Amino acid sequence: MDIKLNQQYIKYNVFLIGAMKCGTSTIFKYLQQNPQICMPIIKEPEYFSKTLGHSKYKDGAYLDLFTIQPQHKYTFDGSTGYSKFPLEKGVPKRIFEANLNPKFIYIVRNPFDRIESHYNYMQKDLGWKNTMTSDHLINISNYQLQLKEYLKFFKKADILVLDFDELRSDPEKTITKIHTFLESDHRFELTEKIQNNKTKLVNKNEIRLKKQLNGKLKWIPKPIKDFFRNRLFLKRKKTLTSKQKLKIKNALQEDLLKFGAEFNINVEKWGFSLNNHSKT
Repeated sequence: MDIKLNQQYIKYNVFLIGAMKCGTSTIFKYLQQNPQICMPIIKEPEYFSKTLGHSKYKDGAYLDLFTIQPQHKYTFDGSTGYSKFPLEKGVPKRIFEANLNPKFIYIVRNPFDRIESHYNYMQKDLGWKNTMTSDHLINISNYQLQLKEYLKFFKKADILVLDFDELRSDPEKTITKIHTFLESDHRFELTEKIQNNKTKLVNKNEIRLKKQLNGKLKWIPKPIKDFFRNRLFLKRKKTLTSKQKLKIKNALQEDLLKFGAEFNINVEKWGFSLNNHSKT
């Protein structure tokens, strides 16, 4: 049944819950083209998160994040912090208690690639101390662990699981799946392919120096700054070693096999199968 919100009829409140670094920004940009979808003030308000997000987006009622118009049939929240259990606990319960008639979209990626992208992305945060094999990064790539929390409160039919590889190779097929899932009558036509966001490499030493100088070297010509940046502050993508991959694989093996079977996702292409379980 539709629920009446702000004098307009909203069919579903849609949550793109993650996983982080799996193409959620790309999906968000594509769905912005659907006039039936009401987007929030920012992509990731993190309203139902406790430790993530800015408090200014959590002061009022959840629906205050949206400016709902007569053409809107859906609200759309792209907060990837909603699938960062156990860092963020209780998110599904809080959404359930909000009585929002929700639908959930969850996109997954090769867990090793996701971890590398996540780690390199977070290097811009000087206070971020996780290693590439930290429990936090592994847990976010444990897709079974994350969705198990939602299945405590919601039906499996309310969760659409997507594959990052398909989004990258055939975005029109992926977005069509979303519209079908939401029972949307909007006709999606791919007029321009949106590029997947690439993680910008950073060097923490350069960031620290900029903070210390606080803009005092603005007068230095750009060619000179570029010369020293390239010589002193090399920006290299950090990748997992074979040993690190083995540790991650052993940590995820059992749960990802369950996840693949339950949600019809090919985890074997990532190296997870019953026939090649590695032991340390």
